[in-house]
Amino acid sequence: MEADKKRCSDLRNKLSWFRQTIGIKTDYFKVPFLIHLLEKSSLIKHCSGTTKRRCYMLASWLILYYFNISWAISIRSFGVIKGTLNPPCCRQINTTIVYDIPQNCTCWDPFIGDYGTSLIGALDGAFLIPFTLSTLILGNIADHLNYRYVLTIGGSNVVILMLLFGSAYFLSIHSFPYFLVIQILYGVSAAVYSSCFAVIGIWFHGCKRKNTIISLWATYSGVGRILGGLLPAIFADGPWGYSYILISSLILIAVILVFLFLVPYPDYVGINLSKNKNAKSVNNEIKSGKNGIKIWRALLIPGVIEFAITFFFNKSVYYTFLFWLPYLIRNTVIGGISYQSSLSAVFSILFDIGSIFGVVTGGFIADKLHSYSLICTIYLYIGAVLIYVYSIVNSIHLAANLICLFFIGFTVNGTHALILSCVSIDLGRNKKIMEQNKRAIATMNGIINFSGSVGASITVSLIGVVFQLGVNAVLYVMIAGMILSALFITRIAVKDIIRIYTNYRSYVYVVQD
Repeated sequence: MEADKKRCSDLRNKLSWFRQTIGIKTDYFKVPFLIHLLEKSSLIKHCSGTTKRRCYMLASWLILYYFNISWAISIRSFGVIKGTLNPPCCRQINTTIVYDIPQNCTCWDPFIGDYGTSLIGALDGAFLIPFTLSTLILGNIADHLNYRYVLTIGGSNVVILMLLFGSAYFLSIHSFPYFLVIQILYGVSAAVYSSCFAVIGIWFHGCKRKNTIISLWATYSGVGRILGGLLPAIFADGPWGYSYILISSLILIAVILVFLFLVPYPDYVGINLSKNKNAKSVNNEIKSGKNGIKIWRALLIPGVIEFAITFFFNKSVYYTFLFWLPYLIRNTVIGGISYQSSLSAVFSILFDIGSIFGVVTGGFIADKLHSYSLICTIYLYIGAVLIYVYSIVNSIHLAANLICLFFIGFTVNGTHALILSCVSIDLGRNKKIMEQNKRAIATMNGIINFSGSVGASITVSLIGVVFQLGVNAVLYVMIAGMILSALFITRIAVKDIIRIYTNYRSYVYVVQD
């Protein structure tokens, strides 16, 4: 035993001597090699501290924006390919005669017959359930590691899994367990994207326009889903395997950028983000993982449980549209016309465009009213009405269909983004938490996101079964989800209305005096 300890000690001493000999510091690998070279160049030495800080902030913003866009594209891709794997003609095929498929029907065994939609729904659940559990586990692990390495490893795994899924087309793989295992591993690997939020939060901590900058960065979700609907649609009605090759190439570029250029912490390059004396201590606190609030204490904070349950139903509706909207359009006869998978994916982009406007508008109004609950409640109730209108007009006229999709995305995803970002941050800054000098923003975000992911996992897995009852049956389920989501925060919204009215009346009296 003592001999082993001595050998380990000798090995450490030799490694330390080697690092000192070639000039490598102990924290050398925390920052990319190219950044080390850049720091030693005359270009950085002649820059002011403000210029250097802004350059690193802009680089982090752009790299992670592209990284999350590529991640969103990969999430959306399967929703587009569904219409190719299991078009309407597949449900009319006798499952006992697997190869008795019409030439104009792009079925892909095993997603044929009456149970094809159920199998596709199971694949959605195979992604969401591991993703939900991994978000909590990998988020906790990532806080104790270098975010650059976490994103690099997770992104590399996603690239490999995308290629394996696409290779099923070229190798004629028709095994359902094959697709199931890939979706499970993909759900685990995709959970590392939460590290992007941590890096953005660290870099832009203390900025005057922090919420504006982060909300603009959060538009990656809508932009990524738009591209995720367009790019796979190029091959959706034919060789769909090429879609996954294209997507994996985009993710690979993002992984390379993260590994070569991303600096996870400002103090790694000697940057102090704020004039506030506590700015550096906050960064050190984030890295060390100390002073974090316990989950059971976070649940006792007023509003946490209400918003967590609200997000449970809201994310269920949001992910149903995210995964099933192109498939819903593909299986709806609009004005006597049945559109192919490629056009269905293009039409569903209106939902994503509306979501971008909804996030920006909701954040702007919430800043003016200082009430997130009121905006979310209004969005949810209006969204329920819009989905009901959509169930009526979706098969009547294409223009009415697309207009409804725009405003449904405006309300559904607007609420989703507000709760996940602004509300979780606001709850994490509760007065009691600040007085106890505790960190709770990440915990709040984890609680709310976990609750929503559980709801999305359950709902999306069952939608394949509900879909057998018709398109409107799916829409009625989403209407119920929007109403239930709104009911749980209505009490908080009413309190905010009373507060806003009281403040307004007080302001009027002061002006009159």
